Amino acid sequence: MIPRVIRGLGHFVRVMLRPRRWIGPPTLSGSVCSVSVPWFHVPFALLGAGAGGCGTPTQKFVPPAILVRGETCGDATEAGLDLGLGLNIFHEIEPDKVPRCDMIYGPQGGWHSDFAIRVWGIDPSGDWKLDLQATIGGEVVGQSVFVPRLECLEPGHPMVNVGIRLFWLEEATMLHGQEAEIAARLHDEREEEHLDDVRVQLIDLDFGADDTGAP
Repeated sequence: MIPRVIRGLGHFVRVMLRPRRWIGPPTLSGSVCSVSVPWFHVPFALLGAGAGGCGTPTQKFVPPAILVRGETCGDATEAGLDLGLGLNIFHEIEPDKVPRCDMIYGPQGGWHSDFAIRVWGIDPSGDWKLDLQATIGGEVVGQSVFVPRLECLEPGHPMVNVGIRLFWLEEATMLHGQEAEIAARLHDEREEEHLDDVRVQLIDLDFGADDTGAP
């Protein structure tokens, strides 16, 4: 019990000290400032950005839940689904590659990892659901059901939904260093479905990647 509490406190401290990107109010020039600092520096960083300007305008802030784009959206002759990694941006997993996948200890206990999907050629107005299932040697070790935000904001570009959590059913220490197969199934009420699967190497951040040889 005590080691688990210590681990949780250690993770909390790492999260609090980790630089994060914060979006400030528009400056007098109309640009939007973004800063990457620990949370307790945010008031000072944003104050300085507002007073001195950003130098160069940044892209307009879009919350992670609606970072979506669409390649011909529902007009393509073929539809498809790519499963990738990413909390704030889609990270593509190349064929025959096995990238590292960090297991994150959540504030309510348990571990999860952040995945992302890229979708094209479908009607985004459907009642879509995304099923994720992780297996190691045929045994289910993680799963989740997610309702994606599929919005065709830019015709001609793939729709992307990031920050999709897959919840692990085992302790991170038990899965650390192992390769897991992640299967994704995107389906709607019309029984249309799209499938993709990838392989990742699971990393318990309390151990780090050095023990496994992962990049």
